[in-house]
Amino acid sequence: MLKQKHQVLNHLKKSHQQGFTIVELLIVIIVIAILAALVIAAYNGIQQMARDNERQTDMRTLAQEWTMYNQKNNGALPNCNGFNASDGASAFVASIMKIDTKLLQSPGQTSMTFVDGNATDTTKYGCQQAVLSQSPITISWREEADNGATLKTRTISW
Repeated sequence: MLKQKHQVLNHLKKSHQQGFTIVELLIVIIVIAILAALVIAAYNGIQQMARDNERQTDMRTLAQEWTMYNQKNNGALPNCNGFNASDGASAFVASIMKIDTKLLQSPGQTSMTFVDGNATDTTKYGCQQAVLSQSPITISWREEADNGATLKTRTISW
């Protein structure tokens, strides 16, 4: 009889040991959290690269549009005659150059900033008033910053 009680007690002990301990569950949760953090960090980097690639594609399209305008107008880019500078650079691009201003917007944004390469004020923009000669046109733009780092500048010249 004592032997039977001992067997019953051993059986009960074994049945209570089926399952996971709190430590094991915590380890699994921590591993899942680490993997999730790695996936999120990689995903954000991929999204940033996609937006930067979209900017580059938009600037190439802008360069092609500018070249077509130049060829249609005997090698000249538009001048500012009759253009009200207070209308802003996006109005210049849309009304005179006939270029879609969405090319100038950052992906996912609704605003844009034009900068004349010679200007210190970020609200200024340039208006080419002469026939193009030897010097190429250069368009520059900034990519997104990585974790607060300095923005990378990219250019296209043609």
